[in-house]
Amino acid sequence: ILQNYNTSYHDLEITSLSAANQEFRCENIQSIDADKSGNLWIGTKNGNIMVYNNHDNTFRDFTQNCGMIGEAILDIVTDNNDHVWISTNKRITEFNPKNGASTNYTPSDGMVVNSFLKHAFHKNSSSGKIFFGGNRGLCSFTPSERLTQQPKESQVFITDIKINNE
Repeated sequence: ILQNYNTSYHDLEITSLSAANQEFRCENIQSIDADKSGNLWIGTKNGNIMVYNNHDNTFRDFTQNCGMIGEAILDIVTDNNDHVWISTNKRITEFNPKNGASTNYTPSDGMVVNSFLKHAFHKNSSSGKIFFGGNRGLCSFTPSERLTQQPKESQVFITDIKINNE
């Protein structure tokens, strides 16, 4: 349910959005956060990322743009650079909606947590740091504007082949 409340006139407008609405293709909402433009970033238990544009009342599916592959979304938080941070059970994804760049952070990057927990996050409003908690402690991220483009695909070149050390 999406509720709009006009405080100057004390009017309450309630709009229901569900799978029955054509534009809204997800249920089981786990997390919602607003970016600086007022767009609502919505994460679902099914692993979908939807963005609700509050100005024109439309939805856009960002699931593939964010690199989600069916993992349940635990939490979503936007940083001071308008990057979107998404936690799933096994990873944290940083997504830059301005250029489509994203990066994943997992235990192979040196994080002590290998299983994140729902509602175990905090954004420090003064420093901008974002914290995510899980089974082995806490991970802290200091957002920056460095996520400027998608990594380019690497080309592999075979320069030498040896068989039996020959």
